[in-house]
This record gives sequence, structure tokens and C-alpha cells, in this order.
Amino acid sequence: MQLNEMVSFWQVSDIINDTSLNNIIVIHTAVILFLVVVYYKIVSRRKISLAKRIPGPDGFFFVGMLPVLLGGPEKLLKNILKIGRKFENTLFKAWILDQLYVFPGNPEEIEAILTNPNMFNKAKLYNVASESIMGDGLFTNRVFDEWKNNRKLVAAGFKFSMLKSFIPIFYEEAKFLSQVLYEKRDSNTNECEISCAIGMATMEMIGRTALGVKFNTQKNAKHEFLENLHFIQKAVEYRVTHPWFLNRSLFQLSTYKRKHDISQSIIYRFIEDLVQRKKTELKNRINSQGEHNEEWGQDTTALAIACSIFMLAHHQDIQNKVLEELLTIFSTGDPDRPPTYEDLQKMDYLERVIKETLRHFPPFPLFGRNVEKETVIGGYLIPAGSSVIFCSGRIHFNANLYPEPEKFNPDHFLPEACRSRHPYSFLPFSGGYRNCIGMKYAMLQMKSVVSTLVRSYRFSPSDKCPKPENLRLTYAGTQAFVDGCYVKIEERV
Repeated sequence: MQLNEMVSFWQVSDIINDTSLNNIIVIHTAVILFLVVVYYKIVSRRKISLAKRIPGPDGFFFVGMLPVLLGGPEKLLKNILKIGRKFENTLFKAWILDQLYVFPGNPEEIEAILTNPNMFNKAKLYNVASESIMGDGLFTNRVFDEWKNNRKLVAAGFKFSMLKSFIPIFYEEAKFLSQVLYEKRDSNTNECEISCAIGMATMEMIGRTALGVKFNTQKNAKHEFLENLHFIQKAVEYRVTHPWFLNRSLFQLSTYKRKHDISQSIIYRFIEDLVQRKKTELKNRINSQGEHNEEWGQDTTALAIACSIFMLAHHQDIQNKVLEELLTIFSTGDPDRPPTYEDLQKMDYLERVIKETLRHFPPFPLFGRNVEKETVIGGYLIPAGSSVIFCSGRIHFNANLYPEPEKFNPDHFLPEACRSRHPYSFLPFSGGYRNCIGMKYAMLQMKSVVSTLVRSYRFSPSDKCPKPENLRLTYAGTQAFVDGCYVKIEERV
């Protein structure tokens, strides 16, 4: 410890004699904080020593990137990407309080981490989820053998035959959604906020396909389950962006805690009632682990669908190509018929549009793994106890991987373009051991909904959001709209 970092007893005494009680409290607080920092520096000296060798922004232990978090959830991703541009194609480190975070910068590093058994466990940030409604299910399970067995059980619900049986449900709810959006639009301007209605539709699809229950959310947006789920997500966002509340004891003092617990109990009660009903219906064959997907599904697909429609509205040439593909697929028989599995497989261009949307708007823009043992990544020894955080935008907007990355170009996902890129260059569904188990489900759902809407309506930019850069998103565990997602809707003739 440097001599000039210390405050002598005599200096403190002189100050106390000449200051008010408020100043004394400030001084005592400063001394306590100073001692806390010294303590953490002592117990973390190995981690600090290794961290000094890793590239990273200026900032000292215990503060580091804290100002980035305090900038708010809307600016969080932009600020991380801004820092990342200073360390292009390499990993960098950052401190937040006493936690060391490492951000990989290229697909090779990402693959090495996501396929490393010593980094199987999710980052400590996910403790927030396990302390909330996720419990110790598939999403947060830290015991590899338990996780593996549970994943096999859940995977049974995503078999080919099951997925095919879901398509009529996707279409039925998508048709109802199209009516809701048309009725919701402003009859004078044709403007419509689409994200809320899409969220209700995807929740209804999840309920009917995964749980076998109708929420009737498209008719009742104030469903008790949804309202409390949204508050839980808000509480999780609050803890992540105010990292001192990641400490469970400190969170107990937060005004959010009591409201969180009330919402949690309501959700648990709803799920318990549902499980009991399903046990009766299925004669005790229910899989109680099935309620936990590897990633939370409803918000992710709802965001992707809304953003796909939004980007089609702002790129009329691309929307016309999607429509041409659909008219070709539905050129025989009843043009208004529901899509079959085979129809959805033929929607190659639409799939590229959806993937390009996911590149621009990854539902999980940040996800992480815990470093269980010291591990060499990218030529640097990463200390045990630190967390690796994947920022999808660092990869998705890398010009070496995606030419003109800011441009919305579905040809980024032509087969030959995909073959020329590293497989870990596209991360909307994570990767490695804990990749999203519902990838095929999600793509079928998104194709079903977007194709149904485009067959019915032409979408164009809203005056409330005239350019793509006007769309405001915030980080709330997943990405979320700040003030909605607006487009104009017109019937096709």
C-alpha cells in the first residue's frame, strides 16, 4: 500500500475537531470504504495481478466500469460496444465492484470458452435468476450431470413430430394477431404499436404448445401471470444495472424486494396449479422440469418478430422479395391456407431476413459463463472466479465477418456466406454446451407469424419512428423496447 494512500490518525483528528457532524459521517464512510477496498485488494491479489496483464479500459479495482452501468440500461450495450471498438478482435477486461469481467472479441475465443467444461456454469450474474422464478432448473443448473439429464427430458418436447404439431397453433394465433393489429391501428394514419400485441400472441403460443393451457392473452392483456412476470423481469434488470444489489443481503433492503416476492409467489402459485391440473390430465406423466427452457422463450421470439416486421417496413425491396417467395409457395391451392411444415422449410429468403434481424437485434445481447479454474483464452491467463461476458454485438457488427455490418442485408446469410464464416460468428441462440434448446421451435414460430402477417398486410415506416436508428431499445436481461415499436399497416389487395 502506497504511503500517500493512507490517512494518518492525526490528520483525521484535526479534521474532526474542525468539522460538523455531517462531515464526520462523510469521513467515517470514506474510511470504511477505504478499508473495504484494501480488504478486497488483499483477498483478490492473485486475480488483480492476472487482470493487469489483460487489455482493458482505464479504471481501478472496485470502480472500473461502474459508470457504464450507472449510465442506464438503454445506453449499456452502446457503451460496451464503444469500449469494445478500442480492443477490436481481442478480449478485454473490466472491473465492476470486486468482480472481474472478461469480454471475448473473436469467434475463436468464443468457441474455446463455450465448449470448455471448466466454463460450463453460467456467470454469477445468473444468480439473480436462480434467486428469482428460475430456481435451480435447466436455465441455471450448475451440476453438469443433472443439467444433462434434465436437458434430455426437455428435449423430448422438441421432437420433430411435436414441432410439426405446433404449426397449426402458430398459424391460428398468428391469424388472430393479424386481426388484433388491424383493429388496433389508427384508422386515419394506419400507425400501430406492434410489440405488445406480438408479445401477447407469442405468450399464447408458448402456453398452448409447451404447457397445454390457454392464457387467452390476446383477448386479455392484463393476465395476472404476465403482469407479475413483467415485474420480475424489471426487478432482475434493476439488480443487474445496480450491481450492489446483486448481493442478496443488500437486495433485501431494496424497495423492489417486497414487490418482487409478491410477484414471485403469484407466479409460483399459478405454475403449481397448472402442474396439478396437468398431472391429472396426463396421469402423472408430467415433467416438472419442462417449465424451464434454456433461455426464456416468449420475450426472445416476440422481440425478433416485432423487429423483423419493423425492418421489413423500412426496407420495402426486402419486403417485396419476402412476399414474392410467399406467393410462389402458396401459388397452388387455396392461397389463404395455413402453412405446412414443408411450406415453412421453403421460406429460405424469409429465414435469411429473420437471421439478419437477429444479427441486428439479438434477444440476448449479453450472456456469460463463470471461470471455475484459471484458463488461457486468447493468449491471456484468465483468473478463477472471474466471469466471461459475451456481447453479441462485438461479433455481429465485425466488418471482417459481415461486410458493411451496419447495413440490413439478408444476403449475409446466403449458404456460401455462412460457410465462409466461423460457426461462432452468429450468437442469437448462444452456443456450445448450453445453446438454446428451442432453436427449431423458435424459427418455426417466427416464420409462421411473419409469413402470415406479410401475406395479409403491407408494412411501412411510422411517422413516430421514421428511421431504424430511431428505434429505442433497452437492456432488461433480454432486449426490450423503450417506447414501443411503430409501423404503418395497410391491407393487401
